[in-house]
Amino acid sequence: MTLREEQKDFRMERKYYFYTDKEGKIRKECRMFCPSEHSAYVCFSSTAGNELIGMFPEIRVIVLEEDLSIGEISDLSQRYSVPYILDFHGKNPCVEFNAQIAALERVDEITVWYGDNPSEYCGMLYALSAMSQIKPEAEIKLLNVGVGGFLSAEEALFALPAETLMKFEYAASRDEILSYVKKWERLERQNKLLRVWEGNEIVSVNEDYFDNALKTYLDESEKKDMEAATKLSAELEFSKGWSINIMFLIDRVKKQKQ
Repeated sequence: MTLREEQKDFRMERKYYFYTDKEGKIRKECRMFCPSEHSAYVCFSSTAGNELIGMFPEIRVIVLEEDLSIGEISDLSQRYSVPYILDFHGKNPCVEFNAQIAALERVDEITVWYGDNPSEYCGMLYALSAMSQIKPEAEIKLLNVGVGGFLSAEEALFALPAETLMKFEYAASRDEILSYVKKWERLERQNKLLRVWEGNEIVSVNEDYFDNALKTYLDESEKKDMEAATKLSAELEFSKGWSINIMFLIDRVKKQKQ
């Protein structure tokens, strides 16, 4: 590394942002950060990814846009045999993600942005499992926006400056990463078609988990599949912060009618 490169790595930048405190007063805060060519961000929606790219153009952003809270996970090549999981034009997003992680050069620090909704949490578990095998030498940092009361990284990035959210970032220990990898491996072994929060744990449940709730929204005269699924999806997002695949719920409605 040349002196010029070394100076660039440790060049600190100062940014100011304004926020409203609990008393309604506008405050100004200064935050120092170091943009690094040796860092990468991982997130789980293209919207969150675009926000991060706009805010940190010098940092590589990798998006795993795949809802791993539903469907087959023990054999990812079999995920797309059901109608409620899109096949992304024949591409496997997890395979694409692994390839992008493997292709990272001169990156020794990866931050995973996620929320506690089932989709992003399962994505985080998969990402840690994959990265621990593909790039074990990298330092892994976690940034759970749920700590700030947000349901997803996308929601958090729309609500607050990224520099503010960086306060939630921390370096995960190897033991912590291993515990998350073991959680993912347990879910893989169970390989049920749905994963949800119960208590403080993500668990595997049967695909009929939401069927009773769906029945309360079914219009017996009109039989509107989309309406019943949409209403339950909205209720789950409002009451629990879960973003459930709408096509999965529609598929369950149709199966109840068979």
